Amino acid sequence: MPAPPQPPSVQRSALQIHQQVSATSWSGPLPAPADLEHYNRVFPGCAERIMAMAESQSAHRQSLEKATVLGNLRQATRGQYIGAFLAAFATLGGVYLLATGKEIQGYVTLVGNAGTFASIYVAGRVSQKKELEEKQRQSR
Repeated sequence: MPAPPQPPSVQRSALQIHQQVSATSWSGPLPAPADLEHYNRVFPGCAERIMAMAESQSAHRQSLEKATVLGNLRQATRGQYIGAFLAAFATLGGVYLLATGKEIQGYVTLVGNAGTFASIYVAGRVSQKKELEEKQRQSR
């Protein structure tokens, strides 16, 4: 015997929805080549202006990087000169103390001077090693 008809509120209908998603991505300082071509069709000469803008920005960024590197180099060199001056001054002070008969103070000055600059050297090497390891980790 067939199933009795169900009221309209109870009837089920199969509704299928199909959705298609498409995405494109472009990364860089310039638009995608197709977009650049489209811009040039809409506004003649636009592609050249966009290229000139990207080149100008690149040159500006490179000049800032160069100035930063040169400034850091000057600062490091200045620090080395100051450190050498202080080391020489402390060494001469220790030698003077030894020459004037103040042996304990002279030796303490010389050993303290040597220890200070040795610890600065070791700390710098440890810092360089950590930076190198960090850069190697980031490049993986």
